[in-house]
Amino acid sequence: MSDEKLDLLIQALPENFNYQKKHISNVTKDVMGKIRGSGLGLYTFRFNQLFGPADDVFFCRVESLRSDLMAFFEKIGAASDALRSYVLDLDKKNTSEHRHYSTYYTPELAELVLIRDRPLIERFGYAFEQASSAENQGTTPFIEEPHNQLIN
Repeated sequence: MSDEKLDLLIQALPENFNYQKKHISNVTKDVMGKIRGSGLGLYTFRFNQLFGPADDVFFCRVESLRSDLMAFFEKIGAASDALRSYVLDLDKKNTSEHRHYSTYYTPELAELVLIRDRPLIERFGYAFEQASSAENQGTTPFIEEPHNQLIN
């Protein structure tokens, strides 16, 4: 994204968070100003802002939420057969249909995300995958590891 386009985007952001509104913008001009030039992606920046090193925080992945929750309950000594049965056997709620996430990324955007959000991608063991042709409604995007080194 060119600096001019980024400047226009930043100008459109609110000055402050307005907690009286039902939908709150997750970034302000000040937040984007701090991210700009840092070499970090939005998610890595926000993660660091919220959790710091986060060595003592237990994270559950949405894609493995039930098993991760049970691992957390085991770790803190709160697991029971009743809790295990409830968590593991509950019907899924609030699910949605969507295409494979890779269909939302151009190769250029995927490379930029790999560079800018590498700390989070590596921390949680994620990798850009290519969905099957059927999942992508006939197209299989080409996504490869970035050629550039992580920007510090």
